[in-house]
Amino acid sequence: MRKILAVGAFKAEDREMMSRGYECVNIVDPDEAVEHLRTNQEDFSAVVMSLRMPEMDGREAMEKIHRTEPDMPVIISTHTTDVPEVVDAMERGAFSYIYEPNLRQELPIVLKRATGHVAAVRENRRLHAIIGKKETLSRFVGISAPVRTVLDTIEKVADSSISVLFIGESGTGKEIAARILHDLSPRRDRPFIAVNCAALSPTLLESELFGYRKGAFTGADEDRAGLFEQAHTGTLFLDELGATDAGFQVNLLRVLESGELRRVGDDTTRKVNVRIAAATNESLEKAIAKGRFREDLYYRLSVVPIEIAPLRDRREDIPVLAHHFLLEFRKQYPAAPPRISPSALRCLEVYDWPGNVRELRNVIEHAVLLGGKEAIRPGNLPEKVTAAARDAQLDEEGSLGAAVGELEKRLIRNALNRAGNNKAGAARLLKIKRTTLLAKMARLGLS
Repeated sequence: MRKILAVGAFKAEDREMMSRGYECVNIVDPDEAVEHLRTNQEDFSAVVMSLRMPEMDGREAMEKIHRTEPDMPVIISTHTTDVPEVVDAMERGAFSYIYEPNLRQELPIVLKRATGHVAAVRENRRLHAIIGKKETLSRFVGISAPVRTVLDTIEKVADSSISVLFIGESGTGKEIAARILHDLSPRRDRPFIAVNCAALSPTLLESELFGYRKGAFTGADEDRAGLFEQAHTGTLFLDELGATDAGFQVNLLRVLESGELRRVGDDTTRKVNVRIAAATNESLEKAIAKGRFREDLYYRLSVVPIEIAPLRDRREDIPVLAHHFLLEFRKQYPAAPPRISPSALRCLEVYDWPGNVRELRNVIEHAVLLGGKEAIRPGNLPEKVTAAARDAQLDEEGSLGAAVGELEKRLIRNALNRAGNNKAGAARLLKIKRTTLLAKMARLGLS
């Protein structure tokens, strides 16, 4: 059972209400409550605190709690309607506030959000402990079902030498996933070489990857081994593979089938043992239909396709990633703020992230450089991010968000019933990707 800490002189009926679904520990004196958090190994999911207490101001007590537990959601309960005082508490890091006459109606809703937030942070830490210190593992952060599916699939195929095709929009973390595949494989101590196929002309790409013989073309002053040979016994990551031409695709297919290559301008056949991890941000099936990609190469590469969902389809990962990047930049920038305010986090959660995880990382760095000493605030975020939060305000104040959610639930349930509870079949009926369906089911609480 999740535990909450109630700080202040709450009425008996309020304490009883708080304990519904939770184990409630009530400590009247705020100093004792702070010490209890510091010295006991109890995993509290949230703190509910009176704003005004005889022993200590609630805002001061909250700041002491955050020194011990920076991620602890603190919910402020207040009798006052003094807006500046409430705003100040929110600016100092309160997760939310409740006008005390409305405590019984509003607290269960706010507690659900708060406990979900802290569970996400702790789950992320647990995953970090499991995957160890390797940078590539710890950088693929997320608690959503699509992320777990990606990592589970990588673990299942890591020990083999089979080629893997990563599919996803730009910025979703395809190269990071490929590095995880390499690090979990028996090739982990051998080279991992990444190349962006779209960044090189067809001629340069072929000479870079396959190497060339002296005199093969102008400027070829000596024999040179290509990236395939340099990656021998390791992994070669080919990003944006859909941008390659027919000639390169023929040579790549030959290497995959025979394990042999020829340098440009050379008749000598050379053996290579390389695992291919390829990636694309476009539909290769459509490229095949247009005659831009070889069908036989596609089937050779896509024995194990791994789809990485865009960030907008796994929004539960946004706060976890945001805190992860903040910790990363705090090491780089000593003056960086120690936390993200709840209002700024809300802005991040509602933005659609067309640039995905890469864009989120850039936004957090932007906010770190422009933010204050105490926390990242909405004013430290780019205008496009805060504008999305303003557009989504109707969901907070009205019933549109709930209505849309209920409609999505009904559509998904109907599709699952028609598909015999087969998620892939239900996704086809809904005309969405399976990973998108899984993300929506997780967000809507559908098992």
